[in-house]
Amino acid sequence: MYNVKLPAFDFIRDIALREDYDVYLNLCDGSADEDRPGIDVVQALETLNLPFTGADSVFYAPTREQTQVMSQRKNIGFPRGLEAGLGENVEELVAQAGLCFPMIVKHHESYASVGMTKESRVENAQQLRTRFELMCAQYGSARIEEFIDGREFTVLIADNPDNLDEPYVYHPLEIIFPEGESFKHWAMKFDPDVDMDLAQVSDPALVKRLKTMVKKIYLGLGGAGYGRADIRMNQEGDLFLLEINPNASVLNMPEEKASADYMMEDD
Repeated sequence: MYNVKLPAFDFIRDIALREDYDVYLNLCDGSADEDRPGIDVVQALETLNLPFTGADSVFYAPTREQTQVMSQRKNIGFPRGLEAGLGENVEELVAQAGLCFPMIVKHHESYASVGMTKESRVENAQQLRTRFELMCAQYGSARIEEFIDGREFTVLIADNPDNLDEPYVYHPLEIIFPEGESFKHWAMKFDPDVDMDLAQVSDPALVKRLKTMVKKIYLGLGGAGYGRADIRMNQEGDLFLLEINPNASVLNMPEEKASADYMMEDD
């Protein structure tokens, strides 16, 4: 196992010249604005024509806009929202878009719940302005979406080597939030003292709906390797895709297991 050092291309090229591996198991998942290996590893592996696991450079980081457009094409529910930058009148923008409270203020690409706290869910214009300005001060812009109040699910999907048009979809899990919490913010995901549980979805009809949705968006976005989708269900039973995360965290140590690890174990 190697911890990739930057620049990734030089590091991987040196490994390839020294060693002869059949395949490279790529677990790097850094984002564009993080100083850690991510898509640069994928691009290096592709340029060097080395066989590897996980997302390719096309699928590695689908934008919110790409995901939303594909969701619309595939008739998949997606939260209504918009992106706004520092200095813009966010109250006016959400009013023009017809967005309704409660809303949620996210990083413009919303990966790994970065920058999100319990207060990222906003109930009025004053809270919206406060969270928007905080997010813009950190990241330059923010994504504002209508908050889907209800249940949350996560689903892992992976390529089927025998038929890439029929990827394998693992059994969905439901996120069981502790009292007073309603969504996965940073502390909910990474604070070991937070009691967030996972439960297998038992309703066969709901399992089928979730699996079908994830398969459609995965294939629509040119899925490669594997990914994990997060989905919300509103009070009326409608499903909304929050995001799909290529190269989701897997193969973690027992004390640091992620939801994808549990899905692989339970399936």
